[in-house]
Amino acid sequence: MNIHLSGLTLLVFSIVVLYIGHLITKKLNWLEKYNIPVSVSAGLLFAILFNMLLFTDKIKVTFNLEIRNLFLLIFFASVGVSSKINQLLKGGKTFCILLAVMFVFIICQNIIGILGAFIFKLPLVNGLFAGSITFAGGHGTAITWSKYFADMGIHGVEEFGLIAATIGLILGGLVGGPVSYSLIKKYSLIKTQRHLFDANADPADVNTTPSMSKQIIIDAAKAMHTIFEISLTVVLGTFINKQLREHGLIIPDFLVVLIIGIIISSIAEIVNKRTNEGLLNIFGEISLDLFVVMTLFTLKFSNLSHVAIPLIAISLAQATFIAFFAYYVFFRFAGKNYDAAVMVAGFIGSGLGATPVGMANVEAVIHRFGISHRALLLIPLLGSFCTDIMNAVILRIFLATPIFHI
Repeated sequence: MNIHLSGLTLLVFSIVVLYIGHLITKKLNWLEKYNIPVSVSAGLLFAILFNMLLFTDKIKVTFNLEIRNLFLLIFFASVGVSSKINQLLKGGKTFCILLAVMFVFIICQNIIGILGAFIFKLPLVNGLFAGSITFAGGHGTAITWSKYFADMGIHGVEEFGLIAATIGLILGGLVGGPVSYSLIKKYSLIKTQRHLFDANADPADVNTTPSMSKQIIIDAAKAMHTIFEISLTVVLGTFINKQLREHGLIIPDFLVVLIIGIIISSIAEIVNKRTNEGLLNIFGEISLDLFVVMTLFTLKFSNLSHVAIPLIAISLAQATFIAFFAYYVFFRFAGKNYDAAVMVAGFIGSGLGATPVGMANVEAVIHRFGISHRALLLIPLLGSFCTDIMNAVILRIFLATPIFHI
């Protein structure tokens, strides 16, 4: 029996998966305690179920993921439109510092990948694909660089890279939340949330979070205005990026959409036309959850078999390294405050599973502990455009060393 999910059918199924994920999170308190995104836990569960069906040879499930990519753009549009340019400017110094930190991290990530490839007697180029190409870069970066190596006469790295990116996607969603939670707990970073770490606290107070302190008033006119802002941002962003690509400038669609959203937000602020942040946050959170859950439950594990042991070992080494790096280095340079703790979750998600996973981690933390505008703005900038540029520079430096004969 063949089952094909696409369009509205895929959307309905994804919502059901998320609903089941919420039920599981309520039953398994540790998922919420350590800020594991519902989309990650639910997506992984159904990915396992779908992959089990593949072994039966009786049911085959296929997907058309065009609608998934739209939800990613909607999320970044909502982040951009809800942003405030003065908050971004305040984070300028921190952003420059974290760029340097990210540069060092990418170098270390590639060294670990190359060492892993050497230990498991894999081609050293594969070490780069078990480094920043796939973990910090994601699936899209893996495909782009595999084409570059193919032109250089090196074939067979694309599949390796895509599998590594898939493992990173899973680990990024599982590691970021717990590390962020441990920092918030250790330094009691939210005064209004200290009762969460108090053994004598009244259980009735535990569910009170800063993000729930404001009531969101919704009417048809405000909802329509919000939908218009998001739609306009997505349309302009994708159109402009298409023109940029025709002139040879390759930038992810979601980053251009984010920047257009910030511009629209700034114009609205100048003309004193305020946006409804509450509605934008709702649209953004729903869109990101749908994107991540669709990405995860459509994963195929069958391609893992022939490289499972080396890739899993290297991936676990990368996850361990980024956890310690985020805890002891990134957090300190990010400011050692609540914003820094939230950014740690985003940094780990972006460093292991690309920007969407990082943003899912950020959403999970702020949903529980309160908003962090700086994290919402800096993580996508650090995890996408800047990472791609630094990746290109650092990888060419590695490839110029004598150990690579290219």
